[in-house]
Amino acid sequence: MMKTIYTVRLNNGLTAPCDCNYVSSVQGEIVGYMDLRGALRFSTKQEAADALRRLPEPVRHKHIVAEVPALQLLYFPPYGTRMDA
Repeated sequence: MMKTIYTVRLNNGLTAPCDCNYVSSVQGEIVGYMDLRGALRFSTKQEAADALRRLPEPVRHKHIVAEVPALQLLYFPPYGTRMDA
């Protein structure tokens, strides 16, 4: 059984794993986006919510915490091995 992960992504309707709507990095006021392979991944919903709260204030309201189905993880494994970034 695969473990469910959580990500932070733009809240612009339905998002496919190949869309570059997933937060991949945050450096000051700059938010980077990638597809699901490069997304920051979190093991709990609370950790993802904490990451959402750390986004810059001007863009925070445009994002949501999203649960990633296990099937998507099979087809879009991470580029690296980082978890709970």
